[in-house]
Amino acid sequence: MKYKHTMPEDVRALCVAHVQGYERRCRELRAKRSEKAEQSLLKQNGGSQDKQSVVAVEIALIQAMQGIKNQEVRTHLRKALLLNICNRKEFPYERLYVPTVGKKEFYRRKQDLLVGLADILGYLED
Repeated sequence: MKYKHTMPEDVRALCVAHVQGYERRCRELRAKRSEKAEQSLLKQNGGSQDKQSVVAVEIALIQAMQGIKNQEVRTHLRKALLLNICNRKEFPYERLYVPTVGKKEFYRRKQDLLVGLADILGYLED
């Protein structure tokens, strides 16, 4: 199994930007949902690209954590991956608490997350 995936730097930067904006997009979508429920605004397509990005990050996270059965480990790994991708200098593996996941596996799963996200969003060519 090949662990190193070659991905162009511009594609990697786009994927990192999607992950960095993930929390903000989630908050905005929740606010829009509650706003729509209160005002019952129909046919508002402004957040369709944000929603697509959030769903793509969710799917890529699920794919990157395949094979981990323990829910607590999955939760810690999910938080650690998001923090590390958003700011890798401030949150390297050594500063994050990820039980039973080694450094090599952590960075392999991070790469799998970014490659999966690029594939889902259609940035990778076959």
